Amino acid sequence: MTRIGITGWARYWWDRILGEATKFGIIGFAGLFIDNGAFAFFRYGWFGPANGPLYEHPKLASFAATAVATLVSWMANRHWTYRDRPRSGIVREGVLFALFNVVGALITMACVAFAIDVLGLHGLGWESVARNIGIVLGTVFRFWSYRTFVFVGDADRSGGAPPAGAAAGYARVPGTEPE
Repeated sequence: MTRIGITGWARYWWDRILGEATKFGIIGFAGLFIDNGAFAFFRYGWFGPANGPLYEHPKLASFAATAVATLVSWMANRHWTYRDRPRSGIVREGVLFALFNVVGALITMACVAFAIDVLGLHGLGWESVARNIGIVLGTVFRFWSYRTFVFVGDADRSGGAPPAGAAAGYARVPGTEPE
């Protein structure tokens, strides 16, 4: 093994964790506007209360808005955040991505349901606060699940863990292994 030092270790973690988290966060921030805009449209329409196609169904409107944002985030994450990771098959990634997004959407929807059904809070303001809390919780779950299970390819099932010895300042450097 070759000693890479603290700068090599820091660079590894920047590339693997902070770099991914930054890209994921940018996509998530854009997705937040898409998600909230779609929710406002589904619930209240473009021109005010009671005009949205899902006005009578706030929980379904929440789920549908998350689905719209999910389509955008799938493309952005596959082609930007995780573009350097080998693909393990579009069907496998698609199924897992959809599954983890359903769980994330349910987390968001549960926050909306809690605000409406338990706390008795209604209206776009309170529903948006509840949704945004759910979006944050769902986003943390999605980041962990994407990097751990979805965008790992066949060659990397470590979930971004450093190579053995990296925590002590050692890592394998490609091309230095004995033959």
